[in-house]
Amino acid sequence: MKLKTVTLYLIILTVLSFNTSVAASFPKAKGMEDISGRLGQWVAERLSLKASEIEVGRVRLMNGQKSFSDEQIIEVRAARPGRLLGRVLFVVTLSKNNETPFEQWVSADIQQVREILVARRTLRRLDVLQKEDLDFQSIRVRSQRVLYETDPEQVVGKRLMQSLRKGMPIRTTQLEAVPVVQRGDRVTIRFRSEGLEIVTVGVAKEDGQLGATIKVLNMDSRKLIFAEVFGAGEVRIVPHGKE
Repeated sequence: MKLKTVTLYLIILTVLSFNTSVAASFPKAKGMEDISGRLGQWVAERLSLKASEIEVGRVRLMNGQKSFSDEQIIEVRAARPGRLLGRVLFVVTLSKNNETPFEQWVSADIQQVREILVARRTLRRLDVLQKEDLDFQSIRVRSQRVLYETDPEQVVGKRLMQSLRKGMPIRTTQLEAVPVVQRGDRVTIRFRSEGLEIVTVGVAKEDGQLGATIKVLNMDSRKLIFAEVFGAGEVRIVPHGKE
C-alpha cells in the first residue's frame, strides 16, 4: 500500500513538473505593450526585417476582450497572410492557466520604417538622375505594393518619367533607362536586303530603347519611316517578313 502511495505521488509530481515546463515555454502577456511587441516581431520575421524596423500602433482587441493579463501567447498569425502592413487583423492563440487554448482577434496599425531615396532638389520630367540629386530620408511605409528606391547605384543614370518636388520619394515606377536614341537625334539609317546595303541619314521623331521601333524622318526623301533601334545613333529598316 505504501509503495502504491509513493508511486502515485511521484506520478503527480512528474505531471506537475511537465505542466510547469510547458507553461514556461510560452511568454505571458503582461499587457498591451507586450502584445504590440509580439506582433511587431512576428511581422518583422515574415518580412525578413529587424524588429526595430517595424512600428505597431492602435492595437485593438476584438471578441469583447478589454485587455490581456496573464495569458500565455502560443501563436500569432495574420487573418490575411498577404497583408502585413497597414491596418492588419491578427489571430492570436492564447492559453490561461494551462487551460484549453483559445483565439483572440487583434487589429493593429503596422508600419515599416525605411531609409529611402528622395529628391534633394526639384527635379523635372526627363531629368537624368545624378548622385547630387539624391538624399536619404526615413519614412513610415504602410503598403507593400509601393516600391521605393533605396540604392543610389540603381538610380543614377536613369531618367525621370515625372517631375518631383524637393523631398519627394523616388519610386521604381517613376524611372526608366535613358533611351539609346532620343527624339531629335540625328541617326544613321541602314537598309539591307539580299546583300545590298543602303545607308542614309535621318532624324529620330521619338525616343527609343534598344530593339524598339520608332518614327524617323528620312532626310533624303523627307518621308517619315519606321525603323528599329539597334545601337546608339543607329536604326535599321527591316524588310517585310524578315528580322
